[in-house]
Amino acid sequence: MPKHQLLDEVREVLRIKNYSYRTEKSYIRWICKFVLFHNKRIRETWPSRKSSSS
Repeated sequence: MPKHQLLDEVREVLRIKNYSYRTEKSYIRWICKFVLFHNKRIRETWPSRKSSSS
């Protein structure tokens, strides 16, 4: 599995949708910060959300 598969997918989608290069850089930065904040855990190991139906 490539190291930055998620980032490559995000870049591809942003380019298909004709987002600006600066927007792309900004989104990639936010994603990297998000991943680092969650200690680089893969998505499948995140705790599940339980929604209250109130």
